Amino acid sequence: MRKTTVYALLLCGSLFLFCDYAALSQSKSDIATLKARATNGDAEAQWKLGKMYSSGDGVPKDSAKAVYWTRKGAEQGHAKAQNNLGVAYSNGEGVSKDYQQALYWFRKSADQGIAVAQYNLGTMYDSGQGVPRDSAQAMIWYRKAAEQGYAQAQKILGDNYFFGHGVPKDYSEAAIWFRKVADQGNAEAQFALGDMYSKGKGVPKDFEQAVVWYRKAADQGDARAQTSLGYSYSEGQGVPKDYEQAVIWTRKAAEQGFDRAQNNLGVMYENGEGVLKNNATAAIWYSKAADQGDEDAQANLERLQAKNEGTSQNSQAQSAGQGTNTGTSAETKARNELDECGITVEDANSCHKPDLIGAIRKDPMIPDALTKWETALGQANGDLMLAINHLRATGDSYTANVVIQDVLGGEGCLKWAECQFLKQQARYNRIRNGADQ
Repeated sequence: MRKTTVYALLLCGSLFLFCDYAALSQSKSDIATLKARATNGDAEAQWKLGKMYSSGDGVPKDSAKAVYWTRKGAEQGHAKAQNNLGVAYSNGEGVSKDYQQALYWFRKSADQGIAVAQYNLGTMYDSGQGVPRDSAQAMIWYRKAAEQGYAQAQKILGDNYFFGHGVPKDYSEAAIWFRKVADQGNAEAQFALGDMYSKGKGVPKDFEQAVVWYRKAADQGDARAQTSLGYSYSEGQGVPKDYEQAVIWTRKAAEQGFDRAQNNLGVMYENGEGVLKNNATAAIWYSKAADQGDEDAQANLERLQAKNEGTSQNSQAQSAGQGTNTGTSAETKARNELDECGITVEDANSCHKPDLIGAIRKDPMIPDALTKWETALGQANGDLMLAINHLRATGDSYTANVVIQDVLGGEGCLKWAECQFLKQQARYNRIRNGADQ
């Protein structure tokens, strides 16, 4: 069942009760005059006073008094008060929740042409609250509200035509309604319209137009649009190919927790597109997306681990064939480890930062070690802060060490660190699966 929201025009937010800013924030003398008018039976004053008690604007917030005055206005036929009384019954504010009463008052208001009430009545039919569920009737009322320019109704019409909910699927009609609400600044509709241009659904395929709408939504913080804009830059669709811009927009979405963006950012780090190539950071982002069930990210993480395991096994085989000393001394063990990762002793020495890395390795969850890390490195590199946050959240010192050594060391250091991280990840997975100890 689709989730619907009943709107009223008062709070001008996720719950609206007819917004009339001139009626709010009145002086004490104005409020006294308004109360006198309401007491004398002025329906407009009763509606306004009910709104003020509902929002707590100019008077103490009191849901019971809000309903008292709103009902007086509604019973005199005041259309906006009727809608607001419907909202009170729908949400159980100041009265017991009663969907049939909500439906009754919404219909009275809707029949007088109040767009928000028409939308609210549509949601009741759409969700089957107070009336048998009827998608076709819902569409009738949504359309009445949409044709008056009510943005929420226009967006619902676009969605319903796109998915075929209550009407036959019609991408062209969906695009018409998405454009109407997108022109009013609705980020979800802007993204939807951009996606339709990108895929040629209901409109001619036009990557440049897709980018226009993606950008409008992305600038408002829509993670899906930011991801799509990043993809457009990475592929050169509708804009010149620009990996740095691709990273900027993809990171914005990834940092909001959007799994597809997290996977895409991992790909960028793995391939070195717009950022320095860094398999360890790639693995962090793959892990974040995989933890949310993203199948692409799960496959990418497994592939990255398998690739490193294969490299390690090949190096071991080569070392055995060349008669490499496999003694147990610390020096021999260290050299074998370098051989497995394919780097030289000189490269490894570039990673030597004992005061910093040693403290983390000793116990990565010691607060003093973390403080030392942050003091030494600050926020000069976003990857380091990512590693710190990852370490705090998971206790995964291997990933964190890889990232910090990437910054502190050279190319050989990075290669060694990546190798170590992926080996440890693979071993962890084997232990978890009971294949290793």
